[in-house]
Amino acid sequence: MSNFTLEKFNPTLNELKELAEKYNWLDINWIEDKEWYENVKEALKELRDKRVYITKTLKNYRQEAIDFQRAVLEHEKELIWIISNTEDSLKEKKQKIDKLILIKNTKEILPVRKWILDSAWIKYNDNEILEMNDKDFAKFMIDEKQKLIKEEEKRKKDEEDKKQRELELEKAKQEAELKAKKEAEEKAKIEAELADKRHKEEIENLKKQQEDKEKAEKQKKLDEEKRIKEEKERVEKLEKYNQWKDENWYNDKDFMIQREWDTMVMYKKISIFNI
Repeated sequence: MSNFTLEKFNPTLNELKELAEKYNWLDINWIEDKEWYENVKEALKELRDKRVYITKTLKNYRQEAIDFQRAVLEHEKELIWIISNTEDSLKEKKQKIDKLILIKNTKEILPVRKWILDSAWIKYNDNEILEMNDKDFAKFMIDEKQKLIKEEEKRKKDEEDKKQRELELEKAKQEAELKAKKEAEEKAKIEAELADKRHKEEIENLKKQQEDKEKAEKQKKLDEEKRIKEEKERVEKLEKYNQWKDENWYNDKDFMIQREWDTMVMYKKISIFNI
C-alpha cells in the first residue's frame, strides 16, 4: 500500500479554516481609516505567505504521487505480461472450440436461416451464416434489410428522377416544337405579308404604268390634236394670208411684205435705185 496521505500535511484543514475566519470580518470603511487599512494589509501578507507555502509544499507531493503512479503502472505491466501470453493462448483455443460448437449447433437450423433469408430476398454465404450466433444472425438480418430498403428507396428515387427528367425533356421538346411552330407561323405570316405587299406594289406599279401609259397616250392625243389644230390654223392663216395677198394684188416686184410684231404689213415699192 502507498504511504501517501494528506493527514500529515501541515497546516491542517482546520488551521486554514481558523485563519480564514480570523480575517474574514476585516473591512475598510473610508480612506482615513489608516489603522484598519494596516490590519487588512498585514492579513493579506499572512494569507499570501500561507498560500505560497501550500502551493510549493503540495507541488512536491504531486511530483512524488506522479512518480509513484508511473512505478505502479510499470509494475502492473510486468505482472500482466507474465500471464497474458498464457491467457491469450487459452482464449484462442477456447474460441476455436466455441466456433466448432457454434457451427455444429447452427447446422441444424441452417435450412431455417436460409429459408428466412430467401423469403426476405437477402443474399448470403452459407459459411458466413453458419458461423453466426443468434444475436449476430439477427443483426445481419437487420443490416441486410436496411440495405435492401435503402437500395429500394434509391431505385425508386432513380426511377422518379428518370421520369422527372423524361417529363422535363418531353416538356422541353414540346416547348421547342411549339416555339418552332410559332416561329414558322410568324415567318410564314411575315412572308405572306411581304408577298402581299410585293403583290400590291406590283399592282400599284402596273396601275401606275397603265395610268402613265394612258396619260402619255392622252397627252399624245392632245399633242396630236393640238398639232392638227395648229396645222389647221397655220393652213387657214396661210390661206387667209394668200387670200390677203391676192385681194391686194400682191407680187414681189411691186410689193414688199414685212412683219411687225404679230402683224404682216404690205408695202408697195415706189422705185428702186441701184447703187
